[in-house]
Amino acid sequence: MMMFKNKKGISPLIATVLIIGFTVALAALIITWGGQFVRQTQGSVGEENELGLACSKLNFDITAVVCVDPPIGEIRLSTVRVNSNSEQGIAGFIMRSTGDGGLLVDDKSEIATALTGFDGETLSWNSATGGPGPSNNPTSVEVIGLVQIPGGAAVPCEAGIQSVVISKGSAPTCVPG
Repeated sequence: MMMFKNKKGISPLIATVLIIGFTVALAALIITWGGQFVRQTQGSVGEENELGLACSKLNFDITAVVCVDPPIGEIRLSTVRVNSNSEQGIAGFIMRSTGDGGLLVDDKSEIATALTGFDGETLSWNSATGGPGPSNNPTSVEVIGLVQIPGGAAVPCEAGIQSVVISKGSAPTCVPG
């Protein structure tokens, strides 16, 4: 059993150098990964802050809702007039309407009409859907403003939602209630 007598192990100096080398390599990997993680987090937080700031400046009103009365007797939405009350530009709009009983009649009719600050525009349901607006005797209209984030798409703002209740005037016109 004397066969291992002439074998020598790694010297303590070489073992220490190897441990320090592995530690430095591991630290470099962790710092590289951590740096990328922090940069990505900062970028996403920056975009969220820009979006939040743009949405907080968004201010517009619905000033008119026009309906048409087709031959079948149901009232259909035709146009919605919006006016901007701030310098924040609006990249587009999403229009939604509810009908009798609170039923969501038309959702996500996105309209790419941009609106500069302190401007007004008439939004047509026809341009969003290719035909007359929703029927089922609409009872309310919601318009959601979209803001453009730098280098990205137009994003809807929860703070930029305007809603009006429709009271039936003399057909074919609906008026904000």
